[in-house]
Amino acid sequence: MARLRIETAPEITVYDESFVIKAASGASASLVEFKNSSGTVVTSVSAGGNANLDSPALTGVPTAPTANAATNTTQIATTAFVRSEVAALVGTAGATLDTLGEIATALGNDVALSTTLTTSIGLKAPLASPIFTGVVTIPSGASIGGFATLASPALSGSPTAPTQSPLDNSTKIASTNYADLSANAAAGVVNTFVQTNYLTTNTAGSTYLTQAGATSTYLSISDAGTTYLAKSLADAKGDLIVASANDTFGRLAVGADGNFLRANSSATSGLEWGSIPTINDIDDVGGVTITSVASGQFLKYNGSAWVNSSLTETLGVTDLSDVTITTAVTNELLAYNGSAWVNTSNPTVAGNLTVSGNLTVSGTTTSINTETLTIDDNIIVLNNNEAGTPSVNAGIEVERGTSTNVVLRWNETTDCWEFTNDGTNYQRIITDTVTNAQAASYTLVLADSGKMIEMGNASANTLTLPPNSSVAFPVGTTLTVLQTLAGQCTLTAGAGVTVNGTPGLKLRAQWSSATLIKRATDTWVALGDLVA
Repeated sequence: MARLRIETAPEITVYDESFVIKAASGASASLVEFKNSSGTVVTSVSAGGNANLDSPALTGVPTAPTANAATNTTQIATTAFVRSEVAALVGTAGATLDTLGEIATALGNDVALSTTLTTSIGLKAPLASPIFTGVVTIPSGASIGGFATLASPALSGSPTAPTQSPLDNSTKIASTNYADLSANAAAGVVNTFVQTNYLTTNTAGSTYLTQAGATSTYLSISDAGTTYLAKSLADAKGDLIVASANDTFGRLAVGADGNFLRANSSATSGLEWGSIPTINDIDDVGGVTITSVASGQFLKYNGSAWVNSSLTETLGVTDLSDVTITTAVTNELLAYNGSAWVNTSNPTVAGNLTVSGNLTVSGTTTSINTETLTIDDNIIVLNNNEAGTPSVNAGIEVERGTSTNVVLRWNETTDCWEFTNDGTNYQRIITDTVTNAQAASYTLVLADSGKMIEMGNASANTLTLPPNSSVAFPVGTTLTVLQTLAGQCTLTAGAGVTVNGTPGLKLRAQWSSATLIKRATDTWVALGDLVA
């Protein structure tokens, strides 16, 4: 290989227009190599006013050929090339968007602009069948491709909107369900709703239930795999939609006329239609068990069923909640004291008392505090309790206040009617004469009061007037003595008794008589046909 080696000459001058050092074909060594005085190869050669080949530091306004547009190599890019490339990038952008800073500002300096735009576009409703929620606001007159305008939108498909409360009267969009609910409400049909959370019917291929505006679980038609109520589930008028298990619905066919709905845990849905049983007897009623029924029995609950039973227990009046019995005795009555019914032996009847049946009063005293006493009976029976030999006088006593009472009575001792004007001395009421015939001497007895004592003895005899201590004739007692035979009758005073008469105390002859009157306790007077 040929080389050109210049070691001594400091300078080579080429006067021709060009000087070419050309390597031979296939040469692998350096064509030109510069070394310093030490013989070391140098890579940078500096000559006054000239730039280095390696990393030159140019000054002034260096120029270079302008590369063609869209060139993408290591060729030097002039300012003209750069301006043309930037102009091509900006294109027709206005003066306020022809820099990256202006563009970044216009885009909100959002480093996640792609995500932001994707999210924003995802919240937009399509023009076909848009589903709006909340409050939708579109600038007046705006028109967006694929979206409806705010003013006079021309919706297509099956647009929906929230169902408003029935009878709402505003500019809100009215759904078909709102119209149905409002019509029913105006007609008096009760619809169940709570604000916007209520059941409504929509039609989108089939009828189903949805809860508008609710965030809780509700029934609706959604993607395949979600259970919903389809209108085909109902087969006839009166069918019921019932749950047969958790999250499982079924149809309970309408029952026959007159059937009633009853719970039955063994039925598929827990409900069933039942017919009303025919009740011919009381044991046809559910829960009633009749066994060997007998007259007088009653129904009682034994803890599990109603059964027939005989009355085996006796309830006392004290078992009543408003009755208070304290030391009850025979023949007491119940009387209301203003707060409770209590037992009493002395009841008071306020107002009039009418007794339809017989009235029996048992006691020692019966008081009638009325001004007028009217008795229909023509016979008043006194001493009605006397069953043996009479011994108690009976009569009527007149209360005279501060004066002594007077009495009209029947004297059981003298067997006569008598009266008293002073409360002590009784006078016999003269009626038909009752005789007491005697054939021998005789001593008066109390029963002789008011009688005629006939002394019928052929021999002399006596009529003795006993002392008050042995025979207590009332003062004023009167009786008559008649001598019916020849034996003279002498009036004789008993011990302590005084008998006054004139001229003596003997009856004069047969058929003579005298009247004896008791004037004091042991004093009598004889008036009649007497002799000494």
